[in-house]
Amino acid sequence: MCSLSGTWRAVLQSPGGELPFSIVIEEQDTRAPRAAIINGAETLPFTVVERTGPRLLLGFEHYDSYLEGTVDDNCSSVRGEWSRRAPDDRRTTMAFTATKGEHRRFLPRTRSAVEPGANFAGSWNVTFTDDEGTSPAQAIFRQDGAIVQGTFLTPVGDYRYIAGSVMGDTLRLSVFDGAHAFLFHLRMGGDGRLSGDFWSRDVYHATFTAARGPAQLGDPYHLTQLTNDRQSFTFDFPDVNGVRVTQADPRFENKALIVHIFGTWCPNCNDSAELLVSLYRQYRNRGLAIVGLANEFSTTFEGRAEMVRAFSRRYGIDWPMLIVGPADKAATSAALTDIDEITSYPTTLFIDRQGKVVKIHTGFTGPATGAHYDTLKAEYHAIIEQLLTE
Repeated sequence: MCSLSGTWRAVLQSPGGELPFSIVIEEQDTRAPRAAIINGAETLPFTVVERTGPRLLLGFEHYDSYLEGTVDDNCSSVRGEWSRRAPDDRRTTMAFTATKGEHRRFLPRTRSAVEPGANFAGSWNVTFTDDEGTSPAQAIFRQDGAIVQGTFLTPVGDYRYIAGSVMGDTLRLSVFDGAHAFLFHLRMGGDGRLSGDFWSRDVYHATFTAARGPAQLGDPYHLTQLTNDRQSFTFDFPDVNGVRVTQADPRFENKALIVHIFGTWCPNCNDSAELLVSLYRQYRNRGLAIVGLANEFSTTFEGRAEMVRAFSRRYGIDWPMLIVGPADKAATSAALTDIDEITSYPTTLFIDRQGKVVKIHTGFTGPATGAHYDTLKAEYHAIIEQLLTE
C-alpha cells in the first residue's frame, strides 16, 4: 500500500470558490498514522486518523467533524466530503478534495503569476454587512512578501488563525479547523481602503469594508450584566450522567468559582477551555473551582452529553460539566435568569468565596490575536488572584 506521508493541499468547495488549507500526514509502519491541519502559525492535530484500504478518515471528535474520502491508487489525491454536526442535529457538508505535494495555499488564477502589488499588513477597522445589519471587527495582518497571516478580532471573539496570499491588489485568506470553514476575498482600492466578501461554511455570506486603524470593539467586561441585587449567580442543571448540580454543591463551598458558559462546537470556547485548564491546574490547590454550563447542537440529552464527554477528554477537564440545553442564545438566556442576556459563547463569570459575582467576561480573545491574548491571560490571572486573596 502506497504512503500518504507528506504535505497535501486540501480544498473545501465553498459558495465563494475554493477554500484551501494544508494537511500534513505522517505514516510509519511502527505506529498509527498521524495528521494535522496547518493554518498559518497553527499546527492542529486531528484527533481521529484512520486509513482502511482506499478510505481515509480525518476528524475532530470534539466537534463531531470529519473529512472522509477515497484515496487514488497512486496516493496522490483524495476525493470526498466534509461533514460536521450543526444545530438540531443537522449536518453541514461540503465537497472535499486534496492533492499531495502542493504546498501553496491559494493557486494563481492565471498562468502568469502576478507579483503582490499591495501591502495589507497592519490593523484595519472593519465593518461587516449581512442580512441582519452591520457589525464591527478589527483585522490584524502580518505580511511577508506575498504571504499573509492574521485574524479578525470581533467584540466577542476572533476568527482564529487565518492564512493566505496576495496577488496584485487582491488578498485571499482562509481557515479550516474542523469548526470554522471561512473564506475571505479582499481588494484594495486606489484610496487604500479594503472591500471584500466573507463566506462561512456552506450557507453564510457577508460583505465588508475596512480602513487602516484600530476598531472600537467595546469592553467585554460590560456586555453582560446581573439581573439581581444580590450580585449572585445560581444554576441547577444535570451533569453528563444526569445528576443535578447547583451552586450549593459541596465541591464549591468556600471556593472561588469560575462559571464557563460554552458550547463544544464553538472554536473560541475551545481556546478558552485550554486556558481554563491551565489556570485550574495552577490555582486549584489555593481554592479555585470551575463549573462548565454546556449549550449543544444536539436535540437530545444523551447527544449533548456525548459531545461534552468528548470535549472533556480533549482538554483533560475534570471539573463538573453540566448540560443547560440547546446552542441557542435566547434559550440559554432564558435558562440563566441571574444575567440579562447571553450575547456570545463563551461567557465567563468570576465569583468570590462568598458567592458574589466580581466579573463577567463576554466572548474570548484567543491565541491567534497575539498581544490581545497575552493581555487577556494577564487579566484572568489578576482576577483569580483577587478572588483567592479576598
